[in-house]
Amino acid sequence: MKKIQDAEKEKLTQFRKQINDRLKDFIDDPSQDSLQFEPMPKTLRTIVYELVEEVELTAFSFGLEDDRHCVVYKKHSVPCEDELAAMRRGEIYDPEKIRLLKEQEAEEES
Repeated sequence: MKKIQDAEKEKLTQFRKQINDRLKDFIDDPSQDSLQFEPMPKTLRTIVYELVEEVELTAFSFGLEDDRHCVVYKKHSVPCEDELAAMRRGEIYDPEKIRLLKEQEAEEES
């Protein structure tokens, strides 16, 4: 049992190092505004969030549970709330479409 626990701990340590290295490269690359990770279980996404917070970036998770993944953003490129909502629904963000929907909602409320 101890061997299994040690092996699992080592896997998580290696995962943290890999993510930390990817985040470091991302920060150093001025041509990148976002970094999308492969789908991963919640426990690993939690590690990503911890590391993202340490380096003062922003991250969001998207997708369904079997295909849930993290996307990390530099502070200057965090999507607006409407764009995040569209991405959470699995849609492509269209600011014109959002504007029209908001106008329709306002008219219906009037």
